[in-house]
Amino acid sequence: SLVYARVLNGVLADLERRWKDGGQALESAGTSAAQSTAAANLRAAFATASGRLRKTNVTPQSAAGNEAVADAFDRLGIAYGRLAAAAAAGSTSAYDEARAAVEEGKAGVRHTLRDLRSLGYRT
Repeated sequence: SLVYARVLNGVLADLERRWKDGGQALESAGTSAAQSTAAANLRAAFATASGRLRKTNVTPQSAAGNEAVADAFDRLGIAYGRLAAAAAAGSTSAYDEARAAVEEGKAGVRHTLRDLRSLGYRT
């Protein structure tokens, strides 16, 4: 629906900005505390985006796609949360595992957004 497309585009625009800024902060973090803060901010960005989508009234035709995007955002947000915890704990092995989960989560988000584009949404 047109209304859902507008909501989705707004959520994606906000998330894209926060993801870019957070990614840059994570890459440039010079300490584990800075890494933890940057990853926690990314976790919050994805939780916010997922929450906004879940609160959106959608048509039955958009419901499954909306749920899939929110779920993908949740999974990536959880992975960033694990990354934040690992950085705070100073655990290299946990950080490496969480970083792999982040990459898997990113792939899941890309895949889900590609599926929405195949339904006619511009993402």
